[in-house]
Amino acid sequence: MATNAAATPQNGASNTASPAFEIEIQSHPLHGRSCGVGDKDRRPLNPAPILSLQVKEGGQKLPPAELYTDSFVLRVELWNEEGTDAVLSHANIPAEKSILAGNIFSSSMVLRDQNGIPGIYFIFSDLSVRIHGTFRLKFYLYNMMESTGVLNRGKMSVISSIMSNPFTIYSSKSFPGTVMPSELVTAFIEQGIRMPNRKKGSWDNDDASEEDME
Repeated sequence: MATNAAATPQNGASNTASPAFEIEIQSHPLHGRSCGVGDKDRRPLNPAPILSLQVKEGGQKLPPAELYTDSFVLRVELWNEEGTDAVLSHANIPAEKSILAGNIFSSSMVLRDQNGIPGIYFIFSDLSVRIHGTFRLKFYLYNMMESTGVLNRGKMSVISSIMSNPFTIYSSKSFPGTVMPSELVTAFIEQGIRMPNRKKGSWDNDDASEEDME
């Protein structure tokens, strides 16, 4: 279910700025299984975080066909349950290891939802958390294309951000199992997007052979 929380414009931008960039979380993670220091048995957050982007000018939504959609990138950070601080380190995890494992960047893709409507989406299908606890994810939107139409090769500014609902990371023994894929995820898989998916029933706590990558 999409979040009702509004994305936060950055650097003094307002909702009336032109163009306006609005990100929305279409799929919040509910839970996950901690992976510790190693990476061999990492299980991704479930369900995978999925976000959408709308670009508006003069209050009117611009269709993806009118945009250079390849220029948008989302970055994600792990935050505490209260949403007040980023979680950057832990006593049981070596300093060179990030608490949030996996690919923390996602490039924009134009995909059709379960109703066949095209949109701009970001998918984080490879995120895991190394420690137990309850956390949030904070997402930051960047545009690699400058207003002049030139690719930005320097430092990019955050143009919008949004935070997920809290989710819980369990040990392998207490992990309750994964949820079945949503209609949106199924629509993306049918378009060739590779995502963790369970074809029959819920994933078990311990049976790694039950996991498929569609």
